[in-house]
Amino acid sequence: MALMHVLIEARNIADIEAAVAHLETKSTGTDQEDRAEALVDLFTQKRDHIVELCKLLDDGIDHDHVSATAAEGVATCRALFDRLAQQSPEAAVALYSLGSPEILQACTDEIIGQLRAWGVISPSSDVLDLGCGIGRVAAALAPAVNSVVGLDLSAEMIGLARTRHGNVANLRFMTGSGESLAPFPAGCFDLVLAVDSFPYIVQCGLDLAARHVAEARRVLREGGNLVIFNFSYRGIQADREDMAQMAASYEFNLIRNGVACFTLWDGAAFWLQQRRKATDGRQGPALLG
Repeated sequence: MALMHVLIEARNIADIEAAVAHLETKSTGTDQEDRAEALVDLFTQKRDHIVELCKLLDDGIDHDHVSATAAEGVATCRALFDRLAQQSPEAAVALYSLGSPEILQACTDEIIGQLRAWGVISPSSDVLDLGCGIGRVAAALAPAVNSVVGLDLSAEMIGLARTRHGNVANLRFMTGSGESLAPFPAGCFDLVLAVDSFPYIVQCGLDLAARHVAEARRVLREGGNLVIFNFSYRGIQADREDMAQMAASYEFNLIRNGVACFTLWDGAAFWLQQRRKATDGRQGPALLG
């Protein structure tokens, strides 16, 4: 993660090399020296990947521009991820992977472990992976649940997902509009999962983000869960405020509101649970974090 943040700030290989060298020479104390040495080693191993990532950043993957209209934003995102699918699919769906399938797999395993720990997946669960990209999380989920649908607005990403994971019996991939969950009937999923996809939805406009939260509410079964890892790139306080408002508007209990729960990734977790119909006057679960 430290190397990713250096990459985002510097954006060209010469400045990244200078920053890494500066960190190495200025670090004092055993822990700092060990961390600096590890970062230098990682940079050396992944230098070729990092050169390619600099090109991706210039191509728009990390831009935080808010689109004039939702339709314009969706079209821009679709074109961007169609293009990135051909250049560096691992980096396109998770910049922190530095383009490395091994790093991406380790982070994916951690995501699945957290979902298990929260009890939001089980062998009977039907899951929608919203913004599934190359299908890495959907495929990792499949052995642990009843079914998974991976949805993405990029036809190129869906093509890669089908090529990589098309032989998994309880997993299917669909290209979506990016504007709603209209293909799905009400009450057909137990979990709607969005891993690093909402930041791009938010870039298209908060109204579109709210529409997706409302749509998640519609397609979830009673008591179902919406789990979002990273809501936007604007700052955690704004995310927490918007999530609290959307949860209240669309009848979710907000169980986690922008908490850090990973060791390999700095993604902020938002867990919303559909409110059950009141039958005995009891309240839903309290907000945690």
